[in-house]
Amino acid sequence: TGDRYLDHVGGSVSPEMHLPKLLWLKRHRPHDWARLSSIRDLCDELARRATGVDRHSVCGLACKMPYLPAEPDPWRRDLLIQLGISDLLGLGRLQETPGRVGTVHGTVSSRGAADLAVPAGIPVSVGLIDAEAGALGVLGRGFSARVNGTLALIGGTSTCYMAWAKDKRRVPGVWGPFKDAVFPGYWMHEAGQSLSGAALDAVLAHHPGSLGEPSARAHAETTRTILELLDSEGPAFASRRHVVPDWLGNRSPLGDGSVRALATGLGEDTSPRAFLEHYYATARSLALQSRHIIDHLNAHGYAIDRVMLSGGHLKNPLLVRLYRDALGAEAVTSDTPEPVLLGTAMVAAVAAGLYPDLFAALEAMAPAQRLLPKDRGSAHAHDAPYRIYLKLFATRNEIDAEARAWLAASATIS
Repeated sequence: TGDRYLDHVGGSVSPEMHLPKLLWLKRHRPHDWARLSSIRDLCDELARRATGVDRHSVCGLACKMPYLPAEPDPWRRDLLIQLGISDLLGLGRLQETPGRVGTVHGTVSSRGAADLAVPAGIPVSVGLIDAEAGALGVLGRGFSARVNGTLALIGGTSTCYMAWAKDKRRVPGVWGPFKDAVFPGYWMHEAGQSLSGAALDAVLAHHPGSLGEPSARAHAETTRTILELLDSEGPAFASRRHVVPDWLGNRSPLGDGSVRALATGLGEDTSPRAFLEHYYATARSLALQSRHIIDHLNAHGYAIDRVMLSGGHLKNPLLVRLYRDALGAEAVTSDTPEPVLLGTAMVAAVAAGLYPDLFAALEAMAPAQRLLPKDRGSAHAHDAPYRIYLKLFATRNEIDAEARAWLAASATIS
């Protein structure tokens, strides 16, 4: 469409956004679409159930909908008309001004009190998306003084990378900039890997030399053995195996969901050693692509030199070591098992009047943090694999472009 909304989502709309899902529903299940009375993000629905008040958070609208909070008329109405889904705005309260994160959504209703076993009348905050809450839970004290140099990395089945800026920046292949999505007056960017932890599950599930189906025990035994091999053989372990980890497309920095992974160094060997090398090459590629994302953000105005680690990846000591040594930035962990809940508590504390704003809540409630000191030899040793990764990334993109041209030409001929 060429709509300027694309400038706020990295250049293309991911199928993970709300608009493509709603558009699919309207086109393919018109009877179900006709039954809709309202549409809410999860945080808004939870707040509605607790309070009985129906309103939206600017976080959910700015990050998932064609809604630009900085504009006088935030909804991209022309785009919705062009797509044939302008009736979306007639559903529920989408056209009403949304609430900012940390302001009061409403108070707990009598029904909400019964459901939640809490007193009625307690203020309920305007909420935020779970990943954004998790980022808030790990940003740490002093964040307001180093906004442009701090990145939150939330690793799980997929991985989110969140950064904030005082000025509006367009970063190709990165979602955003989203104005006011968490901190009022600040612009948020969100990069991502569509598969990360799930990729390591797949290696366990599919490689003939693995320990069997994915489980915490299988990952623990695998990583323990690999770490022992790294200690005995050095960081050049699996030096001829390399991966571009885009099994489900590349969310960042390319922003193309149709590309796929590329691996080198594969052979007929299906031994346990081959499995261990493949697992390590896959884990290393996740860290190297994270470094690629950091470099991409830094090429567009950021100066990220500190990465706040959180999520399930912290349970994998191999990934933690790789993040520590391969990111090209300081790696920091937070002493909190549930950063999403902590970030949500910070937001609730602001709505309750305990703190004047989210920065103050962050200073007061941030957990203790630990800087992971790099192994200088290992950190330097990751420079060569990173150069190889970048070459493979560029080559894969060239091959994919040629393949698409070939496909298009074949379709024209037929």
